[in-house]
Amino acid sequence: MQTLLSFLQTINTTELLLYILLGTVVVLVLWILLLEYRIHRLLRGRSGLSLERVIGDLVAHQQKAEQFAQESTRYAHELDARIRNCLKKGELARFNAFSGIGEGGSQSFAVALVTEDGDGMVLSSIYTRDRMRIYAKPVTRYTSEIQLTDEEKRVLKRAQQ
Repeated sequence: MQTLLSFLQTINTTELLLYILLGTVVVLVLWILLLEYRIHRLLRGRSGLSLERVIGDLVAHQQKAEQFAQESTRYAHELDARIRNCLKKGELARFNAFSGIGEGGSQSFAVALVTEDGDGMVLSSIYTRDRMRIYAKPVTRYTSEIQLTDEEKRVLKRAQQ
Protein backbone atom coordinates (compact mmCIF):
# COMPACT_ATOMS: atom_id res chain seq x y z
CA MET A 1 0.00 0.00 0.00
CA GLN A 2 2.84 2.35 0.82
CA THR A 3 4.52 1.63 -2.47
CA LEU A 4 1.38 2.68 -4.28
CA LEU A 5 1.20 5.88 -2.27
CA SER A 6 4.85 6.61 -2.85
CA PHE A 7 4.39 5.91 -6.57
CA LEU A 8 1.44 8.26 -6.72
CA GLN A 9 3.39 10.97 -4.93
CA THR A 10 6.29 10.72 -7.36
CA ILE A 11 4.18 11.11 -10.54
CA ASN A 12 2.55 14.30 -11.55
CA THR A 13 -1.05 14.89 -12.61
CA THR A 14 -0.36 14.69 -16.33
CA GLU A 15 1.26 11.30 -16.00
CA LEU A 16 -1.62 10.08 -13.84
CA LEU A 17 -4.17 11.13 -16.47
CA LEU A 18 -2.05 9.45 -19.11
CA TYR A 19 -2.02 6.16 -17.17
CA ILE A 20 -5.80 6.35 -16.61
CA LEU A 21 -6.40 6.99 -20.33
CA LEU A 22 -4.03 4.15 -21.24
CA GLY A 23 -5.91 1.78 -18.93
CA THR A 24 -9.25 2.92 -20.35
CA VAL A 25 -8.00 2.38 -23.92
CA VAL A 26 -6.80 -1.13 -23.06
CA VAL A 27 -10.19 -2.01 -21.49
CA LEU A 28 -12.08 -0.58 -24.51
CA VAL A 29 -9.86 -2.46 -26.99
CA LEU A 30 -10.49 -5.73 -25.13
CA TRP A 31 -14.21 -5.00 -25.08
CA ILE A 32 -14.22 -4.27 -28.84
CA LEU A 33 -12.35 -7.51 -29.53
CA LEU A 34 -14.84 -9.45 -27.42
CA LEU A 35 -17.78 -7.84 -29.26
CA GLU A 36 -16.17 -8.55 -32.65
CA TYR A 37 -15.75 -12.19 -31.69
CA ARG A 38 -19.39 -12.46 -30.56
CA ILE A 39 -20.67 -10.76 -33.74
CA HIS A 40 -18.54 -13.05 -35.90
CA ARG A 41 -19.92 -16.09 -34.05
CA LEU A 42 -23.50 -14.78 -34.41
CA LEU A 43 -23.17 -14.14 -38.14
CA ARG A 44 -21.48 -17.46 -38.78
CA GLY A 45 -24.21 -19.57 -37.18
CA ARG A 46 -23.93 -23.17 -36.05
CA SER A 47 -24.66 -24.79 -39.40
CA GLY A 48 -22.50 -22.42 -41.37
CA LEU A 49 -25.40 -20.22 -42.47
CA SER A 50 -25.03 -16.51 -42.05
CA LEU A 51 -27.56 -14.52 -40.06
CA GLU A 52 -28.37 -12.45 -43.15
CA ARG A 53 -29.30 -15.58 -45.08
CA VAL A 54 -31.50 -16.85 -42.25
CA ILE A 55 -33.28 -13.49 -42.04
CA GLY A 56 -33.75 -13.50 -45.82
CA ASP A 57 -35.27 -16.99 -45.68
CA LEU A 58 -37.61 -15.91 -42.88
CA VAL A 59 -38.76 -12.88 -44.87
CA ALA A 60 -39.41 -15.08 -47.91
CA HIS A 61 -41.43 -17.53 -45.80
CA GLN A 62 -43.40 -14.67 -44.26
CA GLN A 63 -44.25 -13.31 -47.71
CA LYS A 64 -45.42 -16.76 -48.83
CA ALA A 65 -47.54 -17.09 -45.68
CA GLU A 66 -49.12 -13.68 -46.25
CA GLN A 67 -49.88 -14.56 -49.87
CA PHE A 68 -51.43 -17.87 -48.77
CA ALA A 69 -53.55 -16.04 -46.17
CA GLN A 70 -54.79 -13.58 -48.80
CA GLU A 71 -55.64 -16.37 -51.24
CA SER A 72 -57.40 -18.35 -48.50
CA THR A 73 -59.44 -15.31 -47.48
CA ARG A 74 -60.44 -14.63 -51.08
CA TYR A 75 -61.38 -18.29 -51.58
CA ALA A 76 -63.44 -18.27 -48.38
CA HIS A 77 -65.35 -15.20 -49.61
CA GLU A 78 -65.98 -16.93 -52.95
CA LEU A 79 -67.28 -20.03 -51.18
CA ASP A 80 -69.51 -17.91 -48.97
CA ALA A 81 -70.99 -16.20 -52.04
CA ARG A 82 -71.53 -19.56 -53.75
CA ILE A 83 -73.16 -21.05 -50.67
CA ARG A 84 -75.52 -18.08 -50.37
CA ASN A 85 -76.76 -18.81 -53.91
CA CYS A 86 -77.40 -22.51 -53.23
CA LEU A 87 -80.83 -23.77 -52.34
CA LYS A 88 -80.76 -24.09 -48.59
CA LYS A 89 -84.35 -24.23 -47.46
CA GLY A 90 -87.22 -26.30 -48.66
CA GLU A 91 -90.68 -26.51 -47.20
CA LEU A 92 -93.54 -28.76 -48.29
CA ALA A 93 -97.24 -28.55 -47.56
CA ARG A 94 -99.77 -31.12 -48.76
CA PHE A 95 -103.38 -30.11 -49.01
CA ASN A 96 -106.72 -31.02 -50.55
CA ALA A 97 -107.39 -28.42 -53.21
CA PHE A 98 -111.03 -29.45 -53.65
CA SER A 99 -112.06 -30.35 -50.12
CA GLY A 100 -115.61 -29.11 -50.63
CA ILE A 101 -116.43 -31.27 -53.67
CA GLY A 102 -114.69 -34.48 -52.62
CA GLU A 103 -112.19 -34.64 -55.47
CA GLY A 104 -108.41 -34.87 -55.25
CA GLY A 105 -107.73 -35.96 -51.70
CA SER A 106 -104.55 -34.59 -50.12
CA GLN A 107 -102.44 -35.13 -53.21
CA SER A 108 -101.98 -31.43 -54.02
CA PHE A 109 -98.86 -29.78 -52.64
CA ALA A 110 -96.86 -26.56 -52.48
CA VAL A 111 -93.06 -26.51 -52.17
CA ALA A 112 -90.86 -23.50 -51.48
CA LEU A 113 -87.22 -23.83 -52.63
CA VAL A 114 -85.21 -20.75 -51.66
CA THR A 115 -81.67 -19.61 -50.97
CA GLU A 116 -80.47 -18.02 -47.76
CA ASP A 117 -81.43 -14.61 -49.17
CA GLY A 118 -84.94 -15.76 -50.06
CA ASP A 119 -84.45 -16.13 -53.81
CA GLY A 120 -85.80 -19.20 -55.58
CA MET A 121 -89.24 -20.51 -56.47
CA VAL A 122 -92.50 -21.87 -55.21
CA LEU A 123 -93.64 -25.02 -56.95
CA SER A 124 -97.26 -26.08 -56.51
CA SER A 125 -99.38 -28.89 -57.85
CA ILE A 126 -103.16 -29.17 -58.06
CA TYR A 127 -104.30 -32.77 -58.27
CA THR A 128 -107.70 -34.08 -59.39
CA ARG A 129 -108.75 -37.56 -60.46
CA ASP A 130 -108.47 -36.88 -64.16
CA ARG A 131 -105.61 -34.37 -64.31
CA MET A 132 -102.76 -32.74 -62.48
CA ARG A 133 -101.41 -29.22 -62.97
CA ILE A 134 -98.02 -27.90 -61.84
CA TYR A 135 -97.22 -24.22 -61.34
CA ALA A 136 -93.83 -22.63 -60.73
CA LYS A 137 -93.57 -19.06 -59.43
CA PRO A 138 -90.32 -17.15 -59.02
CA VAL A 139 -89.47 -15.72 -55.60
CA THR A 140 -87.15 -12.81 -54.79
CA ARG A 141 -86.44 -11.89 -51.17
CA TYR A 142 -89.31 -14.10 -50.02
CA THR A 143 -91.85 -12.31 -52.23
CA SER A 144 -93.22 -13.05 -55.67
CA GLU A 145 -94.49 -10.78 -58.40
CA ILE A 146 -97.07 -13.46 -59.22
CA GLN A 147 -99.94 -13.81 -56.78
CA LEU A 148 -99.42 -16.70 -54.37
CA THR A 149 -102.12 -18.96 -52.97
CA ASP A 150 -102.57 -19.29 -49.22
CA GLU A 151 -100.72 -22.64 -49.22
CA GLU A 152 -97.82 -21.14 -51.21
CA LYS A 153 -97.64 -18.18 -48.84
CA ARG A 154 -97.60 -20.57 -45.89
CA VAL A 155 -94.69 -22.69 -47.16
CA LEU A 156 -92.77 -19.55 -48.15
CA LYS A 157 -93.25 -18.12 -44.65
CA ARG A 158 -92.08 -21.40 -43.06
CA ALA A 159 -89.02 -21.41 -45.33
CA GLN A 160 -88.22 -17.85 -44.22
CA GLN A 161 -88.37 -18.83 -40.56
